[in-house]
Amino acid sequence: MQKITLLIGLMTTCFLPSALAQQYKLEGDVKNEKREPIPGASIILLKQSDSSLIRIALADSNGHYTTEALPADKYLVKPEAVGYAALAIPLTIIANTTQDFTLIPTGNALNEVVVSSKKPFLESSFGKTTLNLNNTTIAAGSSALDLLKKSPGVRVDAGGNVLLNGTNVLVLVDEKQTYLSGKDLEEYLKSLSADQLVQIELMTQPSAKYDKEGSGGIINLKTKSIRKNGLNGNYSSSVEWAQRVHPAVRSNLNLNYSHNDLRLFANAAYVHVQSFMDEKTSRIIKDTQQHLAATLDQAGFYKETWEDYSLQLGADYKFSPKVKAGAMVKAVYHPNKEKDLLRTSFAEANGNTAIHHTERDFIYFKNSAAANVYLVCTPHENESLVVNADYIYRDHNVDTKFRSAGYDINGQPTGDDLVLHSDAPFITELFAAKADYDKTIGKDARLEAGMKSSFVTIDNGSYFRQLINDEWQYDTLRTNSLLYKENIHAAYAGLNKKLAGKWEAQLGLRIEHTRLQGIQRIGLQSFSRNFTSIFPSAFIGYKPNESHGFELNCGRRIERPNYKQLNPFIQYTSPYQYETGNPLLLPSYSYNIELKYNYRNTLFSTLELRRRDNVINPVILQDAAAQTTIFTSANNARKNVVHVSEYLTKQLFSWWNFAASADMYYQAYKLNGQHSTYSQSVGCSLSAQNTLTLAKSWTLDTAYYWSTGDLQSMIERNKPTQWLSLSVAKKLMKDTATLKLSFEDPLNAYQQTMVSNWNGVETTADYKYLSQQVSLGFTYNFGRQKENTERNNNALEETKRM
Repeated sequence: MQKITLLIGLMTTCFLPSALAQQYKLEGDVKNEKREPIPGASIILLKQSDSSLIRIALADSNGHYTTEALPADKYLVKPEAVGYAALAIPLTIIANTTQDFTLIPTGNALNEVVVSSKKPFLESSFGKTTLNLNNTTIAAGSSALDLLKKSPGVRVDAGGNVLLNGTNVLVLVDEKQTYLSGKDLEEYLKSLSADQLVQIELMTQPSAKYDKEGSGGIINLKTKSIRKNGLNGNYSSSVEWAQRVHPAVRSNLNLNYSHNDLRLFANAAYVHVQSFMDEKTSRIIKDTQQHLAATLDQAGFYKETWEDYSLQLGADYKFSPKVKAGAMVKAVYHPNKEKDLLRTSFAEANGNTAIHHTERDFIYFKNSAAANVYLVCTPHENESLVVNADYIYRDHNVDTKFRSAGYDINGQPTGDDLVLHSDAPFITELFAAKADYDKTIGKDARLEAGMKSSFVTIDNGSYFRQLINDEWQYDTLRTNSLLYKENIHAAYAGLNKKLAGKWEAQLGLRIEHTRLQGIQRIGLQSFSRNFTSIFPSAFIGYKPNESHGFELNCGRRIERPNYKQLNPFIQYTSPYQYETGNPLLLPSYSYNIELKYNYRNTLFSTLELRRRDNVINPVILQDAAAQTTIFTSANNARKNVVHVSEYLTKQLFSWWNFAASADMYYQAYKLNGQHSTYSQSVGCSLSAQNTLTLAKSWTLDTAYYWSTGDLQSMIERNKPTQWLSLSVAKKLMKDTATLKLSFEDPLNAYQQTMVSNWNGVETTADYKYLSQQVSLGFTYNFGRQKENTERNNNALEETKRM
């Protein structure tokens, strides 16, 4: 590994987090120019629209004030104290907010007082770590997937699965499920511009409000939405060149128009991407007596080109101070072409060697439409009800041409050819509805409760034809059709309460009932499940002072097999290898305990213990007669994990922001019914990130990541990996635009190596991706930049949940 003297990356500030129609807390400190507290200072909150009085708070002996049960709205905040100049600033409350004030003695007041409220790049709360992205340059010209790869504890494996702390997670966008996994989720995150994101929430222990899917927790991506009177918006575009010759283009346009209580918004995006992967696989196959039976060597080149056209339209209207409603529709057109070239050599122990050249041509069409309607009611300032209804329709189709030609060791054709043509329609229809109720009880407690129901229907066919004697014949052996239905009904309740002194506790309970059914139309085979799961969660926090915070939490989660793991269809890689699902898979349950420490939002320490039963692991089978390796899955193990992490973020100098993290994992798998450990590993990962302000409008961001590698599953182990990225950005046009030049993996050092050993099959696979990229991105914010020039000399940007 080459020396890297500057380990840099991701860290700037200024963010207003998003939320919707809930009750929030405003707190902070009032001090003088010498940073001394001002006891007894008054904090007066006025409603910004009509200057009506909302609340008055008094600072204590330490100059600290707190006021709670504030609905999301725009306020005018006026801190006052005898002997100090009056001050008034506009403030938008859309989350729990910390706002400090520095008052200047009368007579010494400056002609202009600038007060800024900055959110740290990274924050910690019960079971959650939040990355604030607003007003940073790290997002310009990047995709959501690029951003996730640089987030603490997040990794993307060779199959496109997003992992948090080494474990599968549920990915949400604005607290809504994407209902995507694997490559489909990876492509969606690549098509989602990072400029659309304002916040990333990493929930290792989500509250009862959230679905319990994903043993590693939840990643929630929050998108931008601007509410300012008049027309405004932003535009971002980037072009990148990977490995010097593969171009990619991303463009994204957000438009917002607000007038009084009406808001209209639109988003249009276009993505064009070319990518490739080089694969080299070596396999040793042994017989039942562990004697060498055969070896396989395969080299593959996979190249794809895809586009993504999306259009989103929406509106919301505030009927009264207590009622608000909105609707949104979105359509996506996603054509995709992929061509795979493989050379496979299969050598038997008796000396017979066969070689196959395989070509696979895929043509994908992935069209989808989605709609959402919501209603927000706030009958009183301390309670709210939010109702959401979602509908998603996806029409995906894959046209595949598979051609494999056989040769002997001398390169002469053997006639052992296989030519297939398949058509695989994949239609998904989803309806989901939920209601969330939130109420503040007294001064120290908050109750949340709600219900959710989702109905999913998936109709998937795989229709094969085989070329025999120059004629296409219907292939009944490989053809299949599956109808899958899943209904999940959930109810939850949670209570958060401040206890005596400096303690805070939260309890939650979620109950989910799942009913699913799969029917193979060919052969009339079926499988079904009907079960109820209970998921308790508990949090307790202790904050002795402003510098230290402790948290202990525990909870139970579920990981359901995804549809493709249940689907028994056959997917060919080569004549010697194919994948198939297992309809008999059952859910896996995990039990998590976390102990967390937070020092001044600068040092974050975590100790996590996790036990997972009935783990879904890959299983490798060898059909000796057909000389074929079969990949599938099974519930066959228990997994125990000990995870220790440290994250440090520090403003070293006024021009240098530094962040570093270290994670260590111990993993151990035991086969079901066995007491001895089948496989175990100790892994470590390190990262370092910085933001350097080189001049008034220039910033330099870099990030470096390195991992020793560890167990990916009971039978798969990753080898070490590393990643480096660099970018330089410049603010233009009075800070309304950003121009960014980025270099991803400039040393071309990133690749993944996987080794596995199961059932007499030992495999080593190297994956080299199109990771070396140079991109130029541009972001421009236009429209009204000042909310009220008479009240505020600074531009006020608001972001909130859609």
